Amino acid sequence: MPLSPLHNYLSLKVIKFFREHFTELPQYAVFDTSLFKTLPDHSKIYAIPYQFYKSGIKRYGFHGISYSYLLRKIAELLGKRVNEMNATILHLGNGASVCAIKEGKPIDTSM
Repeated sequence: MPLSPLHNYLSLKVIKFFREHFTELPQYAVFDTSLFKTLPDHSKIYAIPYQFYKSGIKRYGFHGISYSYLLRKIAELLGKRVNEMNATILHLGNGASVCAIKEGKPIDTSM
């Protein structure tokens, strides 16, 4: 697993364990990067030769599950809709990152 070897290896190990020992239980995967699928090009392209971006090396963003929850919760506390939110949010915990949000969508991330 060349990309994210620390995360992917352990996640797949858990999936395989449950598949072998709890065959009747359905499994669901939630991808931590999906929040960042709309990142603008200027935020997902690293300052390295463009050919690397074309081959798939780009900033994907992580901690998206945490940011998504925090964004919804902040909007709720402020009495706003998510798409009205502009914020800078920090994820501090099992890793650390920062994410800039404009109109409810991430526009930049440190990850």
